[in-house]
Amino acid sequence: MWQKGEWNGGVIEEIETNTREEWLTVRNSLDGIGGSECGTVLGLDSYKSRIRLFYQKIGLVPNVYTDNIYAFMGRMLEDTIVELYEHYDEDEAVMLFNHANGIKPRKVEIRKNIMRNPDYPGLFMNVDGRVIEHDKHEGAGVLECKQVSGQVAAKWEMGFPVKYLAQVQHYMLLPSTEWAELAQLT
Repeated sequence: MWQKGEWNGGVIEEIETNTREEWLTVRNSLDGIGGSECGTVLGLDSYKSRIRLFYQKIGLVPNVYTDNIYAFMGRMLEDTIVELYEHYDEDEAVMLFNHANGIKPRKVEIRKNIMRNPDYPGLFMNVDGRVIEHDKHEGAGVLECKQVSGQVAAKWEMGFPVKYLAQVQHYMLLPSTEWAELAQLT
């Protein structure tokens, strides 16, 4: 059941999911566009075409999720990426000092829930984290974690692929967040 919550003064509704299977069941039952589908809608996804997504959304093609090693590794490393992000500093010595002394310039609330904003009924999201404290930003922000394997690292040489920037823009819209950060582990 959707429960009302709050993010930066705006209303967010959430469905708590406790297992991956439960999350997939809820996600596949929702009408609308999730953040990870934004790149597909914009034609930026090399794994799924816009027409296939459209046919899935209207029920002509089954929306069956098949796991792969890249998604699996991303999920397994997500909590590690969040922890590194919380202690991160561009100066490696400072980052090591931060970690050794429990200093977190950023604090993240890990979110495993599916969320939506009643003002945007056709959209939903499942962010990796809500940044509740940051040394350089005011208010709560969005954290999206990406694990980049050697096989796809070339796609990241020029920065974050545009499809992930579209995903983060989607995640910023729903909770009316003014900022977001992408945390990348290569």
